[in-house]
Amino acid sequence: MREEVERALSPLIEMPLWGAHRAADLQVFKLGDRTPAKNHKGEQCEVGEYALHLQCVWRIRGPQGIVVGSGDLYYPKGDSVEIPEDFDWEKRNRRDERLTALLATDAKKPLLVERVSADEAGGFVLDMSRGFRLEAFPADSLPDEYWRLFKPGDLSTHFVVTGRGIEAQD
Repeated sequence: MREEVERALSPLIEMPLWGAHRAADLQVFKLGDRTPAKNHKGEQCEVGEYALHLQCVWRIRGPQGIVVGSGDLYYPKGDSVEIPEDFDWEKRNRRDERLTALLATDAKKPLLVERVSADEAGGFVLDMSRGFRLEAFPADSLPDEYWRLFKPGDLSTHFVVTGRGIEAQD
């Protein structure tokens, strides 16, 4: 599996990671050239040349340690670990805040993917410029989808890794 995952992710090398958004707890990362498109509501948006959807545990590390991770979704903005009674992770959370700040930092120097590596369980690392890395690591034994990489608008390019292995590829 390691070689197949590395081969699937290798087109990302030298591409910028420039955007991110969520669909519930699924994290979407946008990589490569920006392309105008319409979202599922018919609204104008920009998509990347590639989209990376993560449903497994993930984190982005920088020179000073973990910048943001999948678990930050369930904490309020800021640095407090106290969760107020009215907290709604769908509307305001630490993950969204930190990703927005990271991707907005010096837009003239985007995070560029420099190397890819993978493991035999479907996990991977995207080593990026400026000492950052995106790490994804399946952390359960369920058969569900861990992550997928695809070109938006092209159903034939989906590379999907699940608890059962690689489910689809071009």
